[in-house]
Amino acid sequence: MAVFGSGQVSVTSSATQIIASYSTGTAGAQVAISNLSDTETVYLGSSSGVTTGTGFPLRPNETLVQDFDTIGGTANLYGITGSGTATVAYLLGA
Repeated sequence: MAVFGSGQVSVTSSATQIIASYSTGTAGAQVAISNLSDTETVYLGSSSGVTTGTGFPLRPNETLVQDFDTIGGTANLYGITGSGTATVAYLLGA
Protein backbone atom coordinates (compact mmCIF):
# COMPACT_ATOMS: atom_id res chain seq x y z
CA MET A 1 0.00 0.00 0.00
CA ALA A 2 1.41 3.39 -1.01
CA VAL A 3 0.70 5.71 1.91
CA PHE A 4 -0.65 9.18 1.15
CA GLY A 5 -1.97 10.18 4.55
CA SER A 6 -1.58 9.25 8.19
CA GLY A 7 -2.25 10.59 11.64
CA GLN A 8 -3.44 10.04 15.17
CA VAL A 9 -6.62 11.37 16.80
CA SER A 10 -7.80 11.39 20.42
CA VAL A 11 -11.34 10.00 20.46
CA THR A 12 -13.58 10.84 23.43
CA SER A 13 -17.15 10.19 24.57
CA SER A 14 -18.28 12.91 22.14
CA ALA A 15 -18.31 11.98 18.45
CA THR A 16 -14.86 12.81 17.08
CA GLN A 17 -13.90 13.11 13.42
CA ILE A 18 -11.04 10.75 12.61
CA ILE A 19 -10.85 11.17 8.83
CA ALA A 20 -12.49 13.98 6.85
CA SER A 21 -13.56 13.45 3.25
CA TYR A 22 -11.21 10.59 2.37
CA SER A 23 -11.34 10.15 -1.41
CA THR A 24 -12.25 6.65 -2.56
CA GLY A 25 -11.58 7.67 -6.17
CA THR A 26 -8.34 5.72 -6.47
CA ALA A 27 -8.58 2.11 -7.58
CA GLY A 28 -7.55 -0.09 -4.67
CA ALA A 29 -7.96 2.66 -2.07
CA GLN A 30 -7.58 1.43 1.53
CA VAL A 31 -7.71 2.78 5.04
CA ALA A 32 -6.16 1.13 8.10
CA ILE A 33 -7.46 2.16 11.55
CA SER A 34 -5.79 1.09 14.83
CA ASN A 35 -7.14 1.58 18.33
CA LEU A 36 -4.00 2.22 20.40
CA SER A 37 -5.86 2.17 23.72
CA ASP A 38 -5.33 -0.71 26.14
CA THR A 39 -8.75 -0.21 27.75
CA GLU A 40 -11.24 1.76 25.61
CA THR A 41 -13.36 0.42 22.76
CA VAL A 42 -13.89 2.93 19.93
CA TYR A 43 -17.16 2.78 18.01
CA LEU A 44 -16.80 3.81 14.35
CA GLY A 45 -19.36 5.39 12.04
CA SER A 46 -19.69 7.57 8.96
CA SER A 47 -21.21 10.64 10.63
CA SER A 48 -21.14 12.72 13.78
CA GLY A 49 -24.30 10.90 14.81
CA VAL A 50 -22.33 7.74 15.69
CA THR A 51 -23.05 6.33 19.15
CA THR A 52 -21.85 3.39 21.20
CA GLY A 53 -25.11 1.69 20.21
CA THR A 54 -24.82 2.27 16.45
CA GLY A 55 -21.07 2.27 15.76
CA PHE A 56 -18.83 -0.59 14.68
CA PRO A 57 -16.73 -1.62 17.71
CA LEU A 58 -12.95 -1.42 17.39
CA ARG A 59 -11.70 -3.10 20.55
CA PRO A 60 -8.53 -2.11 22.44
CA ASN A 61 -5.35 -2.73 20.42
CA GLU A 62 -7.38 -3.89 17.40
CA THR A 63 -6.72 -2.85 13.77
CA LEU A 64 -9.20 -2.71 10.90
CA VAL A 65 -8.21 -2.51 7.22
CA GLN A 66 -10.97 -1.45 4.82
CA ASP A 67 -10.77 -1.77 1.04
CA PHE A 68 -12.94 0.48 -1.10
CA ASP A 69 -14.33 -1.38 -4.12
CA THR A 70 -16.33 1.61 -5.31
CA ILE A 71 -14.36 4.15 -7.30
CA GLY A 72 -15.51 7.70 -6.76
CA GLY A 73 -16.98 9.56 -3.84
CA THR A 74 -15.64 10.31 -0.41
CA ALA A 75 -15.79 8.66 2.99
CA ASN A 76 -15.83 10.28 6.43
CA LEU A 77 -14.94 8.42 9.60
CA TYR A 78 -16.00 9.30 13.13
CA GLY A 79 -15.40 7.56 16.45
CA ILE A 80 -16.77 7.69 19.98
CA THR A 81 -15.94 5.94 23.26
CA GLY A 82 -18.26 4.93 26.07
CA SER A 83 -16.13 6.97 28.48
CA GLY A 84 -12.52 8.04 28.60
CA THR A 85 -10.18 8.74 25.70
CA ALA A 86 -8.61 6.45 23.12
CA THR A 87 -5.92 7.29 20.59
CA VAL A 88 -6.73 6.08 17.08
CA ALA A 89 -4.06 5.92 14.37
CA TYR A 90 -4.84 5.76 10.67
CA LEU A 91 -3.11 5.19 7.31
CA LEU A 92 -4.66 6.12 3.97
CA GLY A 93 -3.31 4.51 0.85
CA ALA A 94 -3.78 2.78 -2.43
